[in-house]
Amino acid sequence: MDSRFAEVSILTCQNCGQHWLRYFYEIEAFTASGQWYLGTITPEQSSRLTANQAKDTLERLDWYYYGGSYYHGQSGRTSGAIF
Repeated sequence: MDSRFAEVSILTCQNCGQHWLRYFYEIEAFTASGQWYLGTITPEQSSRLTANQAKDTLERLDWYYYGGSYYHGQSGRTSGAIF
């Protein structure tokens, strides 16, 4: 968990070994506030990444996936700042 109370995890694909950074944020008191972001990172980034660096790391990627109830169940690919 980072300082914004977002859940941060690193996933590794069983088939190809690709590392994925997952960032999930939700305010439980508000309906449709769930947001998730998923971007590829290198094994080196994975080994030295802290939870508080996760959001900034995603924002610096060329692109990442997004989705969740905040986006009305839609998902897609984007880049740049996470609000």
